[in-house]
Amino acid sequence: MTGPAVPMVPAFDHIFVVIMENHSPPDHRQRRTRAVHQLAGGKLRLAASYTAVAHPSLPNYLALTGGSTFGLTTDCTHCFQNAPPGG
Repeated sequence: MTGPAVPMVPAFDHIFVVIMENHSPPDHRQRRTRAVHQLAGGKLRLAASYTAVAHPSLPNYLALTGGSTFGLTTDCTHCFQNAPPGG
C-alpha cells in the first residue's frame, strides 16, 4: 500500500525578492513598471501575509535577509553588522 502522491517541488535557478514599502497593495499594483513585468516573465507573486518584525525599516530588511534583526532597532546610517545569519 502506498501513500498519496507527493507533488514535485520545482527546481528554481533564481529567486528575486522585490520589496516595495510604504504603500498599500493596490498602490503597488498600479506602480509596477513594464520592466518588472518583463523581468518576472508574468510570474509575479504577492507575499500578502508578511508582517513587519520592527519599526523602522532596516531591522525588517535584516530579518528578511539574515533571519534576525541582530539587535538593531533603528535605521542607522553609520552602523555595521558583522554577525552570521540568524545571529
